[in-house]
Amino acid sequence: MSNFINIVSELLFDQGKTTQNLFNDSIISKNTFYKYKNRTPNLHTLIKIANYLHTNIDYMFEISLENNFTPYLEKQDFYKKLNDFLNMSNISQRKFCADLGIARANLTRWKNGICPNVNTILQIVNYLKCSTDDLLVREQNNWYSYQLFFHHLLSTCAI
Repeated sequence: MSNFINIVSELLFDQGKTTQNLFNDSIISKNTFYKYKNRTPNLHTLIKIANYLHTNIDYMFEISLENNFTPYLEKQDFYKKLNDFLNMSNISQRKFCADLGIARANLTRWKNGICPNVNTILQIVNYLKCSTDDLLVREQNNWYSYQLFFHHLLSTCAI
C-alpha cells in the first residue's frame, strides 16, 4: 500500500487543492498529517479526510476504481455491521478472530464503540472479500441491507 501522505496528496492534487488546504480548513494539523508517512490514521481521522475529499475509502486505498462517494458518519457502529456481515457469511466470531490473529478482546472493544485501526479494517475487508463501505456507516446508506442480502444470496447459492 502506498503511504497515506502520497494517497491524500494525489487526491488533493486531482481536486486542485494542496495539503495546505487540509490544514487551513482545520481537517487535520500539519504535525499530525506528517506522522502518517509510515502509518495510517485512526478511523475518525480517515473519515474526516475522506469526507473532506468527497472520496470513498475503497477508492482512496485503490480497492475500487470507482469513487461512489456518500459521506461517512463520524460516529460508527463498526461492531454491529461486522457482526451482521459475519452472521450473513456464516462465520463465527471465534473463527474470524483465529483466522485473522485478532484477540477476541478486540471484539468487546469494538462492541463498546472503539473502532479498529485502518490497517485492521483493511485486513478484515480482505478476509471477508468485501468493501470498506460494507463495514462502515454512511449517511442515508440504503444499500446496506441490499448488499447484505445479496452477499448472503450469493454465498448460499451453488453456482
